[in-house]
Amino acid sequence: MGETMKKTALACVAASILLAGISGCYYIPTGYNGTVRANVTAKDMPEHIMSIALIVTGPGMLPIQATYPPSVESIDLDVLAGPERTFTLLLTTPSATLMAEETVDLRAGETREILFTPKLGGTDIVIPDAMNSRIVQMSDMEGRGWIEKSYADFGVPGYAFHPWDIDFDDQGRIYIANNGGDYSYAGVIRIDDIEHVSLTDIVQVDPNLGMTTLAVDRVNGYVYYYHDSSTFLYRKNINSATIESDPPVPFDLSKEAAIGTTVSTNGIAVDTEGYVYLINNAGWPNIHKYDPRLPEGSRVVASVSVEWPFDVMVKDGVVIVSDPGTNSIAFFDTNLVSLDPPDYVGPTGDEFVGPERFLGALGMPGIYLADEDNSNDRIVFMQDISGAGWVTYGTQGSGPGEFEFFSVP
Repeated sequence: MGETMKKTALACVAASILLAGISGCYYIPTGYNGTVRANVTAKDMPEHIMSIALIVTGPGMLPIQATYPPSVESIDLDVLAGPERTFTLLLTTPSATLMAEETVDLRAGETREILFTPKLGGTDIVIPDAMNSRIVQMSDMEGRGWIEKSYADFGVPGYAFHPWDIDFDDQGRIYIANNGGDYSYAGVIRIDDIEHVSLTDIVQVDPNLGMTTLAVDRVNGYVYYYHDSSTFLYRKNINSATIESDPPVPFDLSKEAAIGTTVSTNGIAVDTEGYVYLINNAGWPNIHKYDPRLPEGSRVVASVSVEWPFDVMVKDGVVIVSDPGTNSIAFFDTNLVSLDPPDYVGPTGDEFVGPERFLGALGMPGIYLADEDNSNDRIVFMQDISGAGWVTYGTQGSGPGEFEFFSVP
């Protein structure tokens, strides 16, 4: 495979580079003078890749770890033959990390093609700072990696950009429910990442005004969204090349007896089975599990009441509802049966002041949410529903480390 130099083997990796068509050699630890040639390729790659990493592990071999230029399309490398060779591909974008993993048995002398379909593995913390007319990204709860993109970066006036909700698809693209007041840049918009936000970069999924919430179904490839003063939940196929002009699929929530004829929601979420969890602040009960696959009139399969819910998320099989009416977050199973404990108000002396929006920090352990009242705007993190590891970050304002989420003091 290459010349052995003390404890290091030189593995030649033939990388097909887009446009350039060059190949390169990379140093990796010794022990991989194997007899299997593995060709690693991926499909559905994100638009703006910053780095590519490949890790190969398995019984009886030392791990292979290598990084490659972002323009690489495929990787050829020699791997020691044997069972249960696990290939892990990591792709980073300015806002997310995508991951794919395949485990195969490799027989001596064969050439094996391994095709990956990367899926969202994790994201930075992405925050809709609505009253400051900006979105903010940071990498941890100390504010490191702070990046803000304001209405000026998007190329629109401040009144036109009030991001109300954020979610990600499996390519790490960011979906924003914009509650702004200008048709030139309203509704649901999609950007590739935090660094690509100009008018020429965005995809305008739906131009209607008053979008208050959205959720991405990463399993089935949909984005659901709701705009204010409507009784309809809407859905579009995020994999469609004509998503901007595609008519949305409407779901009339007022046809469900459990919801009622008046609808107002700030929060929806989708679980891995395709159920939609939605809040209706105009009804009672006001949290509903909704199955869009069922006939109209029978789509609500469970409901429960919360004092004054704002947002809902599903994490690790738990439905979590923010309730600024009682300054707590409530916990349910996926059938909306209350858990024990049923809620959490925060640690003594540092309780929630107004828990509202769950934040885009997908793939990261723990719960992140925006917490605000008339004099406080901060991010809260907790490791799990017990409240362990409680950390807060931020104050009220418009500078770095400051927020004004959904109300003006």
